[in-house]
Amino acid sequence: MSQQHGTPPLKVEQALRLLPALESLAPLRALVVSASRPDEQRAWSRSAAYMTMGKRGVEPSALRSRLGILLQSVARQLAEQYEAAISVIDRCQRGQAAEAVAILLGAGAREQRAGRLSAAQGWYAVALDIAEGLSDRRPEVAALLALGGIDRHAGTFPGAARTYQRCLALAEAEGDDGGALDASMALGEIAAVLGNLAGARAWCARGLRQAQAGDHRVAMARVFRQLGALAVREGRLGDARVALLRARSCLRLDEDAADLARVLQAQGDLHEALRDRIAAAADYREALMWTLLHGNVPELELSVRLSLARLHMRWESRLEAEEDMRRAEERAIEEGLPFWLVRVYLQMGEARGMAGDGDGFVFFEQALDLCRSLERTSLLEAAAYRAYADFRKALGDDETAGACLERATRILEPLGVPPERAIDGVSPTP
Repeated sequence: MSQQHGTPPLKVEQALRLLPALESLAPLRALVVSASRPDEQRAWSRSAAYMTMGKRGVEPSALRSRLGILLQSVARQLAEQYEAAISVIDRCQRGQAAEAVAILLGAGAREQRAGRLSAAQGWYAVALDIAEGLSDRRPEVAALLALGGIDRHAGTFPGAARTYQRCLALAEAEGDDGGALDASMALGEIAAVLGNLAGARAWCARGLRQAQAGDHRVAMARVFRQLGALAVREGRLGDARVALLRARSCLRLDEDAADLARVLQAQGDLHEALRDRIAAAADYREALMWTLLHGNVPELELSVRLSLARLHMRWESRLEAEEDMRRAEERAIEEGLPFWLVRVYLQMGEARGMAGDGDGFVFFEQALDLCRSLERTSLLEAAAYRAYADFRKALGDDETAGACLERATRILEPLGVPPERAIDGVSPTP
């Protein structure tokens, strides 16, 4: 071990620069991040408060000790991909094309979960090509929903909207209530990001009719939650309360932990808008409890932790906010979720800005560095520049703030997203 020879761990950002940007080394790059640890010698120093993922240390011995597990994981991933591809060929040979589409969509979903969006899109595109030749159009609906999700994640909202519109028309013609509902809700979320709240409400109303027609209990909860969130944005807090109560009444405690956590998070947003700090904190903590009980949606846990940290920030409970954000940072690193890690660092930077601390710039710089290392992050990068502009402006650095805002605007113009809504479009509610 290097520490036995008196040498300190290498910083993650240095270690990553030593690795060529090859696709074959992507799993090793992820291991460098997940195996890193904070510098214990700086744990109680003032500078430790500004540590980001890039400043953590990594030991070669820690990488070697995990290399066997990593290679097994890589082999398992390749085996899954090859098995999926062979299974698709097998199903098509047997005339089971619908099953082949399902296999392709599953393979794409695994790639998407890992942040490999181009690979996911490749699987989805083949799925759509096969599905278009089927008499049953529901596999085509599923493929279109998946492809629309890739565009929405990347912030290419016009393309996503066209895909979802095509999906909706097909689902309604096929009598696929679930597909029609998913397309309607996705279109509503896009409208909300683009600032068209009336359009978002109309899509939600359409989705509610579809959910009620099929008696989809959890789907109705999702629609009411979205209606509640829209009402909070518009200041219709009484309507928001009614919608969220209806959402909660649709759910069962023993079955719907993750959906209940989402409703409670929206309820916390409502209480925050009402300036009821105690109720908002209770909602977020209960949401976190249900999220941890559900156990397999780390993105949802991160979202709730950041909501709780934001509440503490606004009420100047800085130590509590710092604790929540650091826990979110650790979780994002452990789970290999760089998109969420960017959001954590943007919120950390915002917290430093609210305290008038100019050293908080390090969080925005780290967020931007991460954006440049990821696939299809135009919207995320724009959100980072927009937040950085606010930080610099609050410190009186109008020149840098103007340059950051110009960069954000230049990225957002072709996406049709208003600068103030950039962060909302980065990722839909997990």
